[in-house]
Amino acid sequence: MSDERLEAEIRIALLRDQPGQVPEDLRRRVAAVPDETSRPRPAGLQRLSRPVTFLGALGTALAVVLVAAALYLPLATGPKASRLTPSPSGAVQGLSDWSGLHWSSPVDLPGDCQIGPIVAWQAELVAAAECGGSSNRPQGGIWHSSDGTTWSHLESDSSVFGDSVITSISLGPRGLIATGHQGGASSGGTSSPPRLWTSSDGMTWTSRAELAVFRGAMIDWVAAGPAGYVAAGYSISNGATVWFSLDGSSWEAAATSPAAGFKNASFTDLRSMASGFVISGSATQGSSSGSAGSGTPAAWWSSDGRTWSRAGVDAAEGQTGLDLISVGAKGMLAYAFASSNHAAASWQSTDGHVWTLLPPASSSPSLAPAISSRVSDDGVRMVAVTPGNGSPLAMWVSSDGMEWQKLTFSGPSSEGPSLTEGSPSIFVETFVVRDWLIVLGQHSGSQTYAIWRLTAQP
Repeated sequence: MSDERLEAEIRIALLRDQPGQVPEDLRRRVAAVPDETSRPRPAGLQRLSRPVTFLGALGTALAVVLVAAALYLPLATGPKASRLTPSPSGAVQGLSDWSGLHWSSPVDLPGDCQIGPIVAWQAELVAAAECGGSSNRPQGGIWHSSDGTTWSHLESDSSVFGDSVITSISLGPRGLIATGHQGGASSGGTSSPPRLWTSSDGMTWTSRAELAVFRGAMIDWVAAGPAGYVAAGYSISNGATVWFSLDGSSWEAAATSPAAGFKNASFTDLRSMASGFVISGSATQGSSSGSAGSGTPAAWWSSDGRTWSRAGVDAAEGQTGLDLISVGAKGMLAYAFASSNHAAASWQSTDGHVWTLLPPASSSPSLAPAISSRVSDDGVRMVAVTPGNGSPLAMWVSSDGMEWQKLTFSGPSSEGPSLTEGSPSIFVETFVVRDWLIVLGQHSGSQTYAIWRLTAQP
């Protein structure tokens, strides 16, 4: 199990331990655990100064990466980052049916750096990057790339993001929005202030976390859709909380009815979908002082980001919550981690309002990719990674989570990372961007990460 996956499971377990009005010691424990989306990653990097004149455009789905503002040596020569111009519709463009993937040779990222998440915006990719992950104070920033292998970071990273680590980034009607937390463990056992930034062009970023509405809160996830922006996290005064913004600058707490509200809830993921937004998590019935493991899988949906309703979720034996959500063009998946006393489980939904428990892979082998925690997506197609049969990995693609097509490989796929410990490179994560799949792996026994660009074949 990778470190970032372990951190995610610890964080989720702590949040479920005492949903609602949790005691101070638990709040400190949760605050000290890094967010699941903060993952170790790096890539070929060139340091760029901000150009005087900005040309070009970036564009289509979502892309982010964490970066350090320390020393970065150019590993490859790439185009200068240009001012980003948002797509009018925000729709994913240039997509065709996938039947195979062509592997590139790996490119090592700068030492002790990692990237992710990554999103596409017009001609380039935008990513959150993190460097110094082996230290107590990692630092993050924004990287740009035109080809997914050669990356450039903004020279203003250190002044804008400081010692923050960016954990989530999304593209909405007014541009990009990102959230994160202070790098390293919280000092003195107290939680750090929330970190949230917006950008209308991808080059100039403004902090929004000092707003009064976020006082005493932790912002863990952010998502964007046609209706606006949504942030989700934890408030000391209200417990699990959702905020909404039309432009990313002015925020308000979202509304819920008592029956569908967030009392005694804990959140584990937030995603935008075609019909609005959806949140996964756990809910505890009765007293807010419920014991660990007393929660039930729960989800909430909203068509506008302001008003939220409780979704219907099938019960699963031994499971106390939904953990991660993946979104396709025709449906969604929610995943729950396995533990010592229960197997992993997955749910499928077409609209986020009702979630149906899928049968185990042992009884429905065709659904095996859906029971994988290694599913990435761009909001249109989902790509699942499973152990390969005679190859390091196998990959599958689906638009609804129910019907999966295995992807054929060409190129040097044998050089790719593996799910088997002790292999030369260990698989970490994938990012679906445009007609590419960016694969992140870590060289065994080192802090160095590598990326592979897989080009979709029709």
